[in-house]
This record gives sequence, C-alpha cells and structure tokens, in this order.
Amino acid sequence: MKSLLYEHLVKAAYNTERYGARGKADANVYRDMEHALREVELQKEAIKKGQMPISTKSIEDLEYEARVYIAKVRGNVSAAISEALRNTNLKYSSEEIKQNLKGLQSKLNINEYNKDVIDNVISEVWDIFRENKLA
Repeated sequence: MKSLLYEHLVKAAYNTERYGARGKADANVYRDMEHALREVELQKEAIKKGQMPISTKSIEDLEYEARVYIAKVRGNVSAAISEALRNTNLKYSSEEIKQNLKGLQSKLNINEYNKDVIDNVISEVWDIFRENKLA
C-alpha cells in the first residue's frame, strides 16, 4: 500500500502517469527498497538461528544494496517536493504550506536511511497535496 502512495505522490508532483518523470513514478521503485530491506532482515535472522542463509551475499553487501534503494526513494520524494513547489498550484499557496513542505524535505537529508522517517514524510506530503487538490 505504501508503494502506491509513493507512486501517486510522485505522479501528482510531476503531473504525469506511471513510469513518468524518468521512471520515478513507479511503485516498483519503492517495492525494490522494501524487498532489499527484507532481504537484510532475513539474512541476519538466518545467520542468528544457524540456518542456511537466504543469499550468497554478505550482510554488508545486502545492507549496501538496501541503502542504495533507500537513497533512490528518498531522492525521488525530495525531487517530487521540489517539483511540486516549482511547477504546480503549490507555488501560489501560503508561505506556511511551502515552509511545511520544505521542512519535510529537510528530513530527507543525505544521511537518512530510516524507512519509517521516509514513510512518514511521504504520508505527510501526500496529505498536503490532497488538501491543496494536487491529488
């Protein structure tokens, strides 16, 4: 469900359809992140229990791949916020709304790899988009 919210948010910001905005508006981008995070979790669990690992990759390699996918989602959401502020009706909205969006965008800093923080930002931005009839 969160993957579809991600897709709709990006589509609304870029005023495009699926696969638009150079492939950013695609729920599979978000699903890839979820899959990579789950793979890390399962690998750690298997090693802890002494079971056969789910992957031939090391935990460090799996964590790196997960961070790459997180960075992609984080960057796409941040770019969508910038695009919405620049090219939608939000550019005519109140300063409070603009500052709120910029504050949410700042939570997506380069060192943010927490999926829950990214999910919260997506939800809050989506609410703002809906209130301002972007979605």
